[in-house]
Amino acid sequence: MRNLALTCVFAYAALSSSTAVGQVPAERPELFPGESWTFHEKNIKTGGLLIYRHEMQTKEADVYLLKEDSDNGTNKKQQLVRRSADLNRMRTVAGQPVDSGWFSFPLAAGKTWQAKERWPNNQGYDEVTYEVVGQEKITVPAGTFDTIKIEGTGFWHNETASTWAMGRDDKIAIAIWFAPEIKNYQGSKPGGQALIQRTFAQQPPLIPHKVDGFDDITAEENTCLDCHIHKEVRGQKIPQIKESHLIKPVNADAPQVHNSRWQCNSCHVPQIDAKPLVENVFKGNAKK
Repeated sequence: MRNLALTCVFAYAALSSSTAVGQVPAERPELFPGESWTFHEKNIKTGGLLIYRHEMQTKEADVYLLKEDSDNGTNKKQQLVRRSADLNRMRTVAGQPVDSGWFSFPLAAGKTWQAKERWPNNQGYDEVTYEVVGQEKITVPAGTFDTIKIEGTGFWHNETASTWAMGRDDKIAIAIWFAPEIKNYQGSKPGGQALIQRTFAQQPPLIPHKVDGFDDITAEENTCLDCHIHKEVRGQKIPQIKESHLIKPVNADAPQVHNSRWQCNSCHVPQIDAKPLVENVFKGNAKK
């Protein structure tokens, strides 16, 4: 008897969810164009490591289209993959849509559902019953998180008579941890979202786009200046660095940042959709 055990940690940003940290029920999260994440898949038997990077491209109807880059240390591959509105893997097998069934939102304690996923070679299928079993704190390379744990049990069935495993039914055990408290920075790629109004006079403006994948800012290398040293980029007007940050007298044709102002992320940060840690009754005085 061969038992198949799978362990998955899903850390999608629950931007649209009001769920408290690690509590159930957890509502369905929403992905936005430009969001990206990386995860590792390790073969416990061989020790082999497969690294995936996903970037959300677009959403059509209730299906997300993601760009997937994978690297097993020997071969690299890039392809477009699909995820359902519930973030389940979607494939087409023998002309029919197939859904992995990992999730069924909202996630509530004790909730159960069944999933039947045919194999890509169409020679069999996995049949699994999932259940939300509770909350658990886990630690992974990305950090420590309060999660909702899902357990799946079932069997895999081989329908092909020409293989050694003809008709073989073996057990499957799956554990999935979903971290609803993970918050991603709002906005997508630069230029894809409106500017954020200041809350008070002299407030350093917030960054209205994601900065994932940007190189570290140094005195010699600064990705922010690729755009914001100018008044417009590719015909689109953008916020330009104020004169207070520039070497004086200012050279209008080739402005330069003062050596005390190059570290942009000391004052400017991306916005994030997160509840205040304490009650906040502050009222801003910035002019709209």
